[in-house]
Amino acid sequence: ALELSVSAPLQGSETLLFGGPLGHITQIPVSLIAQYHYQIPKMPVNAYVGVGLAYSRILRVSLNAGGSNPLDMKRDMLGGAYQIGADIAIAQGLFLNLDFRHMQLASNLKDLNTKSLLTDANMAPNFFSIGLGYRF
Repeated sequence: ALELSVSAPLQGSETLLFGGPLGHITQIPVSLIAQYHYQIPKMPVNAYVGVGLAYSRILRVSLNAGGSNPLDMKRDMLGGAYQIGADIAIAQGLFLNLDFRHMQLASNLKDLNTKSLLTDANMAPNFFSIGLGYRF
């Protein structure tokens, strides 16, 4: 199967790896994942794994390295994604979907005052989702 997933805008708090808070970003993550489904005959659960591409568009950046030192980020991020999940039959053709998705994304942090590159920012958002599906 092939799954395209688009999220509503998400706001996240950003921190340094071993430091304090930097602020917030708002982003829209998208993933396109090829899935391999494994179903045991006459069982109501269809498990699957998937790998694919992740993309995220950063809509709003509110980051500050302290004092009057505002930061900005590259707005488009592209990386890999993987997923594990299960479809659970509810009725004929109707199923409940549960999954975990991990995305590996990266951006660049730069100082707005000096326009200099500070560091690469590795982001690894994890998503848990619940959905309803229909097969016809």
